[in-house]
Amino acid sequence: MTARSDRVTVVRSLADAYTMEDIAQAAQLVGESSPSWSPSSPSSPSSPSLPPVSVDAAECVPWVVLSALYSEFPPFLIPHLKGQFQGHRLAVDVQGFLRQRQEDGSIKHVAPTGLFDHIDWVDMVKLDDKECETIVNTMLVPPATPGLDSNACTLSSAYPATLFLLSHGNGVRVYLDGRCVSSVTPWEGITVDIECRTGRGDTITGSMCYALSCGLDIPRALRVAGVVVTQKLQTVGVGYQVGAEGEAQIQACVE
Repeated sequence: MTARSDRVTVVRSLADAYTMEDIAQAAQLVGESSPSWSPSSPSSPSSPSLPPVSVDAAECVPWVVLSALYSEFPPFLIPHLKGQFQGHRLAVDVQGFLRQRQEDGSIKHVAPTGLFDHIDWVDMVKLDDKECETIVNTMLVPPATPGLDSNACTLSSAYPATLFLLSHGNGVRVYLDGRCVSSVTPWEGITVDIECRTGRGDTITGSMCYALSCGLDIPRALRVAGVVVTQKLQTVGVGYQVGAEGEAQIQACVE
């Protein structure tokens, strides 16, 4: 991966696209049918500028990661975000559109309809098995036999052009066009302390996007992400180093 790093555009943060004043002003308009406010960024294009991601295609395209926490990012800004970063792919963590913080401080899960209203602009959605179940049960017709794979296939069939990066108890799966196209279980059998789970989702998404932007296809990119996340799950907190052993494992995934 190190040898390819010169071909990677640094993952951009939301702050690069909008000021906090922009977001705060836009957030006041959530729920209005025709918001009059327009962001201080270029107008959104009429359609996505890149074709859908394919399983085997290797491309050196940079990614933007949108990882909100509690519905603080208005969904109608997603096309504008793609307009700000034309030529980039967009990965979205579903938690920021599915979780709502209540006045008493509790968290309520809701159907993330706003995100899926703009799903044509999103190249990859990160979610876990519980979030997938919530979406299927609130927005789609649940499968006759519920389960991790059947729920994910149902969701992926409904939105066939979007990659779904799904984490579960033992690993990560990628779904596209109604089927699982790649799967890894790198931390199966590893005892994980709850403190070590902090940042797991962001690590999965970030490492997957990095590997894809280096020109790896989906199966190899997922193996790289599996190595990085396994290292993370054995480290308390958000700061960690992959180390020499991890670098060697990543190189083995690339070759």
